[in-house]
Amino acid sequence: MTTTTEPQPQPADTATDTAAEQAAPANAGKPKRERKGGLSLRAVDAAIARLQRQYLKDEAAAVAALAQLRRGAGRPALQAPTAWGISGLEYLAEIQDDAEAAGEPYRGPRQVAYEQEAVHLALTLYALHQQSVRDEEMDVWNARFGSAVRTLAGGGWPKPSGAQGEEPAGGTAVEAKSSSGDAGAISETIRKRFVRVGTASSLDSLAVRLRELVLLLRAERLPLDYGRLADQLARWQNPALRPDVRRDWGRDFLRPLRRADLRRQEPDGDGAAPVPAPRGGDGGEPPAGAAQS
Repeated sequence: MTTTTEPQPQPADTATDTAAEQAAPANAGKPKRERKGGLSLRAVDAAIARLQRQYLKDEAAAVAALAQLRRGAGRPALQAPTAWGISGLEYLAEIQDDAEAAGEPYRGPRQVAYEQEAVHLALTLYALHQQSVRDEEMDVWNARFGSAVRTLAGGGWPKPSGAQGEEPAGGTAVEAKSSSGDAGAISETIRKRFVRVGTASSLDSLAVRLRELVLLLRAERLPLDYGRLADQLARWQNPALRPDVRRDWGRDFLRPLRRADLRRQEPDGDGAAPVPAPRGGDGGEPPAGAAQS
């Protein structure tokens, strides 16, 4: 008798790469495509797709919205009245209702709370990351947290051959560079900051340590995938899933960001497209001696 093996479903809360991440921009008129992943990922993707596009155009409403989100940093979800209606939680509520209507398993109040806190934290971090950066997107698909920090620890995006990079204000580039002078080495200071994120035992301490690194990433114009980070933050709050998230971060720290791997959301949210090389960069390949993906 012949037996068949049923395909194994993917975890609902795990961000996965899809054709939408790898393909060129979709043709006009095709249905909107979303990445597969947890509800937090989808809510943050939807919220930032609108905010980021408007902020880069210097639209007053988006500038004000990001300022209000920054004022909500460090506070639990829904406890900052100024962020009501702009925090991305309205997207999450709609997605949660759709999931319930589609007959998905009951998530329970604890899981709903995890997702709310994850969306709130991810969007307040994004608002801090994008602050005053009007010519580059700081939310980019596939810019994994561990890989972004590894790139930061190696000195940031590589400079063009023969170029003399200027140090940004605050000495963040100095902090990110290895004191040994070895091009393949990483900053011990940055590595220790990353370790502190991994050893955080409460959401409050994790949020503070993430903000410290986001400020350094902003100084070096290194992006993050905030949808993926939100998905990980929702799982991190579940003690049974926290070790998996830590392993994800540690594994990603082995590989610096590669410009060729990054994707940007299309303006209408329909698919993704390659990210152009940063200004003054050489295409984002990792420095000599750094770990390769």
